[in-house]
Amino acid sequence: MRLMIVDDEKFPLDCLANNIPWSEYGIQVVATKVNGRDALNSIPETMPDLIITDVCMPEMDGIELLKGVRARYPDIDTIIISGYEEFDYVKDAINLGAKNYILKPIVPGELLDAAIRIRDERLAKMKKAVSESTYADYLKSRIFSLYTPEQDAEAEERFRKAGRSCYIVLTALFENMSEMLDGNTESVYFLLNNFIRNYCIRNSGCFVVEQNPHNITLLFEGEDPEKLAREVREMCVLLESRLRKHSFQMYTIGIGETVTSEDELCRAYLSSVMAANLRYIYGYGNVYCDGVHIEIEADDVFLNQTADALNHAVMRNDENAIARAIEAVSNGIIENKYDTKSIQSFARITITKLLEQLGCYEVHLEEIYPMPGNIITAICTCSNRQELLRHLMIFLRSVTTHINRNNHENGESHITQIKQYIEANYADSQLSSSVIAKKMHFNSAYISTLFSNSTGVTLTNYINQVRIQNAVRLLTGTDEKIGSIAKKTGFESRSYFCTVFKNITGKSPSEYRTEGGR
Repeated sequence: MRLMIVDDEKFPLDCLANNIPWSEYGIQVVATKVNGRDALNSIPETMPDLIITDVCMPEMDGIELLKGVRARYPDIDTIIISGYEEFDYVKDAINLGAKNYILKPIVPGELLDAAIRIRDERLAKMKKAVSESTYADYLKSRIFSLYTPEQDAEAEERFRKAGRSCYIVLTALFENMSEMLDGNTESVYFLLNNFIRNYCIRNSGCFVVEQNPHNITLLFEGEDPEKLAREVREMCVLLESRLRKHSFQMYTIGIGETVTSEDELCRAYLSSVMAANLRYIYGYGNVYCDGVHIEIEADDVFLNQTADALNHAVMRNDENAIARAIEAVSNGIIENKYDTKSIQSFARITITKLLEQLGCYEVHLEEIYPMPGNIITAICTCSNRQELLRHLMIFLRSVTTHINRNNHENGESHITQIKQYIEANYADSQLSSSVIAKKMHFNSAYISTLFSNSTGVTLTNYINQVRIQNAVRLLTGTDEKIGSIAKKTGFESRSYFCTVFKNITGKSPSEYRTEGGR
C-alpha cells in the first residue's frame, strides 16, 4: 500500500515518515508534503492509496484536502491527525470519509494499527473483485460465510479436497495493541507475523484466516483428529513461548471444537472465539478450549437453571426477570443453602453463558466497560455473597441496556426472522449469510450455524430452495423465458439456475414447464 504523509511541521513529519517501520508491514511512504495544496496537486504523480494528514496547515488545511480527495480521488483512504479535540473537526473528517481520527501526541502503534486495518480492507476488496485464487481464500470465505449460493457452488467444485476429514480453528486475541505495535522494527506483532508465515510455509495444513494487531485466527486441517489436536496444542506452546519471550502477557488463545466438514467451519470458528472469551473470567495469558466451563458445586440444578434464566432475561431486555432471578438466589443464601464458593461458581457460569450469547451478536464487553476483565473478576471473587449478587445484577443490567440500545433484542424467533428476510429478498443475487447477518446485527458464523442446526438445512441451500419455489410459480403461471425467470429469482447464471432447479425438482425448467409440474 502506498502512503502519503502531510504535516506543515518538519519534525513530526520526519518522525511519522522515518520512525515508524512502515515497510515492515507492506506500506511504502511515497511522499511527504507540508500543506494540503501540494499534497492534492502531487496525487497524480505519487498515486497514494492512503493519506495521513494534519488538520491545521497553511494554504490548504486537512479538511479542505479531504474535500478535494473525496471529489477527485474517491478511492484514496484518509486518516486525520490533530491536536484539536473539538467535535467539529471529528464530524467534518468523518463526513468526508476519513477512516480514522487520531489525536496528538501520536502513539506510533495506534497510527500503524489504523493503517494496517486500511491495508487489510483494501486487500480484501481486491480479492473480492476477482475470483478467489487460493485454497486459503476459499477456507476463509467458508468460515465467514462470504459466498452467495452461486459463488459457494463454484468455489466448492474448484477447491474441495478429498482426504481432509477434520478441522480446528485457533483464535489468538491481543489486548494491548500499543505494546503489540510499539513502533520498533522488531515489534511483537512483526515477529509474530514472521513466525506464523514461516510456520505455514513448513506446514501445508495450517492457514492464516485473519491477522491484525488485535487478533490472529488460524485454521488447521488434517486426516487424523488426534494428530491434528496435537499439532494445535504444539502451536499454542510455540505462540506462548514467543509472546512470553517478549514479555507480552495480554494475550488469550481459544481453541475451537473439531469439525469434520467444511460446512461446519463457521461453528469451529465461533467456538474458538467463545473459548477465548473466557479470558474475561479466568484472566489473560492462557489457552482455553471449547466447552470448558467451571461446574457449579454439587451440580446444583436450581443454580444452573437460574443462570440460564438470567441469560434469557438479558437477551430479552427484561430487567424485572433479572431482579426476580437474583432475588431467588438471594433467598437461598438467607436459608443457608448456598455458601460463598457456590455463589462464586454461579456468577462464573452465568457470565460464561452470557459471553457465548454476546459472541453470537458480535457484542464486545469493551463497548460497555473499558476493562471488563477487572469488573468480572471482582464480581466472581467477591467474598460477600449478597454484595456479589448485587454487583452481578448491576453488570447484567448494564449489558441489557447496551443490547437494547444497539437493537439486539431477542423478539421473535431468530430462525423466523431469517426466513422472512430470505422470502423478502430472494431476488437479490448477492443475498448470502453475511448479508443477512449484517442486516440483523448478528455474527455471520453464528447465523449459518444456528440455521443449519435448527433446520437441518444449510442457509445457502435454503436460499436456493426459496428461489426455486418462486421459479416454479413463474414457470407454471407465466410465459416468461427461462433466462428471465432465473434473473428474477436471484440467479446470475442461467446454467447454474438449471442445475439447482434439477437438483431440487428432479427436472429441468423446460421439462417442468412442459409437463406442468407433474
